[in-house]
Amino acid sequence: MWGYAGIKGFIKLYNDAIKYQYMIQEKAKKKAEIVYFFRKYGLEPTIAAFKISKSSIYLWDKTLRENQGRIEALNEKSKAPKNPKESKIYP
Repeated sequence: MWGYAGIKGFIKLYNDAIKYQYMIQEKAKKKAEIVYFFRKYGLEPTIAAFKISKSSIYLWDKTLRENQGRIEALNEKSKAPKNPKESKIYP
């Protein structure tokens, strides 16, 4: 496989990377269920049934549409800051 087959453990690492790339979290399944309920019954019943804000429902619906309905697009993203604060210790 691309000349890396001789490296011990490469095939397992590659297979694990593919597996985790498309893994669907339980939260993503719940979000998809809410979006499908919203599409079928509308906004008011969805808010009453799931106690979710209108903006969250619209955001999840947009995310699903933009990603051709792939549920893994609703997986939780990292919440770590993109530019973490640096420690300023002077000698």
